[in-house]
Amino acid sequence: MLKAGSQTIELVQYFHDKECNRRAGIVDHIAFIVPDMDKALKQLTQHNVPLLQDKPKVLPDKIIMFFSGPDGERLEFIENLPD
Repeated sequence: MLKAGSQTIELVQYFHDKECNRRAGIVDHIAFIVPDMDKALKQLTQHNVPLLQDKPKVLPDKIIMFFSGPDGERLEFIENLPD
């Protein structure tokens, strides 16, 4: 993980024999930290952005939501939950 100010870049390498299918290249997705998932999701739906999940996924430390960008790229919003 590389941090520069408030920006973070995380590179992930999968260690399994199964080949990963990347439709539009080798980048899986780009994620953005949002302070409020409900507000971010409302903005996506107001602008008719295609969602890739029925609802956000709640994990122990964060909430995540995948959606499609304007060129079909996979994007993710992440809301970090308090400890």
